[in-house]
Amino acid sequence: MNKQDLRTGNYILFGGLVHCLQTIGQWCKTDITVDTIPLDRMSPILLTEEWLILFGFNILPHHFFELNGILLTFITDEQYFQFETSNKIIDVKTVNQLQNLFYALTGEELKTYKQ
Repeated sequence: MNKQDLRTGNYILFGGLVHCLQTIGQWCKTDITVDTIPLDRMSPILLTEEWLILFGFNILPHHFFELNGILLTFITDEQYFQFETSNKIIDVKTVNQLQNLFYALTGEELKTYKQ
């Protein structure tokens, strides 16, 4: 993973478990690690409908999902989501991409109902 794609609070995979980043650097600290873990050993989490539901998105007809005015479309042929503005389409394939996009648009952190 690239450091510039991550923010504190992003969810990532490490050792087969979902972690929430607490600090980011060449070595990162998460919510469930005692020691730091190397950036190059983390993986992004593929965005799924289950993750959208965990974040509180509403399921709408025709493969649309909405939360606080943010509307995503599921692209069934390619198996990923898209966010569209009046002049740009953004592919959203991972959980951290969605978290970062949501924060950029709303100024709010995107958290799961488990937090």
